Amino acid sequence: MVDRTRQTRTVQLSNLSYDLEGSVDDAIQTLIKLKCEHPSARLAYEDISVRYEDSRYGIAVYETRPETDEEMNKRIAQEETREQQIEASDRAKLIELMSKYGNPNEA
Repeated sequence: MVDRTRQTRTVQLSNLSYDLEGSVDDAIQTLIKLKCEHPSARLAYEDISVRYEDSRYGIAVYETRPETDEEMNKRIAQEETREQQIEASDRAKLIELMSKYGNPNEA
């Protein structure tokens, strides 16, 4: 069954690794600005390396927000398509088994 309610998305806003270099005052000002712009943001220490680069850890900034109308419509369409594919596959299996073993309702 397709969930048609609006979901939440966790999106990465930025990477603070280089923004926090320098003085403690500068780092605090960067965090204060981030808090003002994105009050619900959270920080995570994780691998922030780019493809084909050695692992590099840093601080990533995430925010949880409701999905946009476009994201919701796309997700619903994908879920509906997937449900139709599963139903078609199940129907094909049922027809195959009924042809092989007969219809149990006709016994």
